[in-house]
Amino acid sequence: MQLKTTDRKLSAKELRLLKLVLNNRIQELQSKNHLRFFLVSLSIAITFAGVAWSLNDGVFLFLTGTIAVFAFVAFIFSIVPTFKERIIERKFINELEAYIKRGLVTVNQINAVNIAEVSEYESDSNLFIIEYEKDRILFYWDFKYSLYDKFPCEHFEIYDATFYKFANREINFLTPKIAAETISLSEKSNYLEKSLKPAHLEIIDRNFQELISEVKSRA
Repeated sequence: MQLKTTDRKLSAKELRLLKLVLNNRIQELQSKNHLRFFLVSLSIAITFAGVAWSLNDGVFLFLTGTIAVFAFVAFIFSIVPTFKERIIERKFINELEAYIKRGLVTVNQINAVNIAEVSEYESDSNLFIIEYEKDRILFYWDFKYSLYDKFPCEHFEIYDATFYKFANREINFLTPKIAAETISLSEKSNYLEKSLKPAHLEIIDRNFQELISEVKSRA
């Protein structure tokens, strides 16, 4: 079962955020220019290889040859992963530029009817049990308490995976924070952990009050 999605235009706030991410990634890419190191390593390798070639034998031949080999190895082992990183980073930047140019974002619009919060369900995490339609429940994990200041709220949007990848943001808060029904640690332990085991963004068809009552009664 999945949430209903809709496409809308990126807001001015979202565009500013994405452009900030884009500028930061471009600056990071430009700052990771290792061309000087590559040229120095390659120059050392070529220079000492030439010296070694001109020598017939002896200690100097061994030393210059060894330095040339190590310099060449350093050149190879540094340039290969760096170019891979630059390719990945450039791909991210190109995709983000295309996303901004498209100007649309896919969201799941949620109008909560009832919300219960299981505080500290796991280490550094809260679990929210959200009824967003009659007898339809959404489980939402707040990992590392990142939503503490603004969540839960009655009306919000859940961004799709693409926006989350670019902006590292999953929730768009549309209304102020509200107080949710609280389920204690002792009340949640048995039923939620052993029977229900809810996943992030999992949806089930269940009456909200019956579910909460069952969670508390089977603690």
